[in-house]
Amino acid sequence: MSKEEVFQKVREKDEAVLYCIEGGDSDIQLITSSTTLSNSEVNYCFRKLEEIGLIQVEKQDGMVERVVDGTTQVFEAPKQADLTPLGEDYLENYSEDSAEKY
Repeated sequence: MSKEEVFQKVREKDEAVLYCIEGGDSDIQLITSSTTLSNSEVNYCFRKLEEIGLIQVEKQDGMVERVVDGTTQVFEAPKQADLTPLGEDYLENYSEDSAEKY
């Protein structure tokens, strides 16, 4: 599959997730809380973006502590993602900046 074919598979929701990862929100919980996307939507984006080679996903062991609505809660460590060089190339050269609505 060519780079152009890969980039054509990126939806607006996927692009929003890529921008979050680039901005430092690299796990599913952080992306869900900083966008209007649900946990299942972000999970789907992670699977799809990893499949087409734009991100690399890792599942950490253990638990994380987060403050949610003013209370500290403990969660199972969420999946985390990093942009691949192809993902960085997409954001630098092919992104349509249409992801802001998420």
